[in-house]
Amino acid sequence: MLGLDSFLRSATVVLALLHNVDAAPKLYVPDNLGLKTLANKHPSKLQSRAVNFDYNGEKIRGVNLGGWFVLEPWITPSVFQDWETSQEVVDEFTYSAALGPDETFSRLSQHWDTWITQDDFNQIAQAGLNHVRIPIGYWALAPREGDPYVQGQLDVLDRTINWAREAGLKIMMDLHGAPGSQNGFDNSGKKGDVGWQQGNTVEETLTALENLANRY
Repeated sequence: MLGLDSFLRSATVVLALLHNVDAAPKLYVPDNLGLKTLANKHPSKLQSRAVNFDYNGEKIRGVNLGGWFVLEPWITPSVFQDWETSQEVVDEFTYSAALGPDETFSRLSQHWDTWITQDDFNQIAQAGLNHVRIPIGYWALAPREGDPYVQGQLDVLDRTINWAREAGLKIMMDLHGAPGSQNGFDNSGKKGDVGWQQGNTVEETLTALENLANRY
């Protein structure tokens, strides 16, 4: 079974090669998941863009901004305090299902607006770091019918990118949760069974990745 890390590397390379991105790394791309076929089904507007960072000569110094757009109880226990004596709500999936869309959006909007702020980006830069890693779930980019998750993360991410530019920081976006759950952990969005690579989840993952790349 192909792991998510290997899949994402392969998918990124395939999409880059198919869309004539000059900087695409020359890596072997396994096609046991039909990635080339899937990528051909996803016409993209991706184009080569200059990278204003010398990744061959400069050292990456970064920090992870976890618990922001993908909830993890160990990072943000206060968000889950209503269920601290229960095991019913253990991830963003069950959190959203328990509260319903309106209350979930209300609570998470406040969380998105306050967990990380522009001042944090300024302090990160002042500390001498040059990169931030931002985990995000597929549901922010390509929601699946029937899932309880809410959207609105990208509006916050839009202004986050402006904060990073103003602070002189680079952002590494991380698709942290794949459709069906790639590892069965809460950091995938849904704790429990691993459903990734079943049904259309691989193609749905490509759609989420491409939506992310096309937006930014």
